[in-house]
Amino acid sequence: MGLGTFLLLCALGLSRADREKIFHGVECVPHSQPWQVGLFSGSSLHCGGVLIHPRYWVRLGEHSLGRLDWTEQFQRSGLSVTHLGYQGALQSHPFPDRHQCLNPSAVSTDACQAAFPGRITANTVCAGGVAGKDGCRRDSGGLLVCGGVLQGLVSWGSVGPCGQKGIPGVYTFVCKYVDWIRMIMRNN
Repeated sequence: MGLGTFLLLCALGLSRADREKIFHGVECVPHSQPWQVGLFSGSSLHCGGVLIHPRYWVRLGEHSLGRLDWTEQFQRSGLSVTHLGYQGALQSHPFPDRHQCLNPSAVSTDACQAAFPGRITANTVCAGGVAGKDGCRRDSGGLLVCGGVLQGLVSWGSVGPCGQKGIPGVYTFVCKYVDWIRMIMRNN
């Protein structure tokens, strides 16, 4: 069956896509993120995602697919799947030509709620908040991995510049959606 059937699933979150992507990260060790994928439109990176099943199901950010025709969500794939090759920087900085990684620390729910009053739910997890290092807008679908286990997908963060001290990134807490993901996979 080749690479199998891809289902582009939707994470929950809001996008504020006015600036670009990860900045002040470090180049990832080659092949250290084998579950990371990219969805390209021609040669332009549209968003990131994660392989969540050996049969190559991909999980993306909800807003990543907002402009696509919903009839195109189930697609046969030959060898067209692209491992994410890079993530970007702020608009004023050039895009790196290699996949960038950060090692953000987990942020307590209380600290995250203090940064974003009334907006943090049991379906989110927060990380980061170190000045100058952050995932950023259009990193949607990027991964938060701990010990080789997927914990979250980039969802949203600061409405101001990315990488502000004390302002963490907010991730969709994947474990809250495992039953739903399994149901979708089983039914398709």
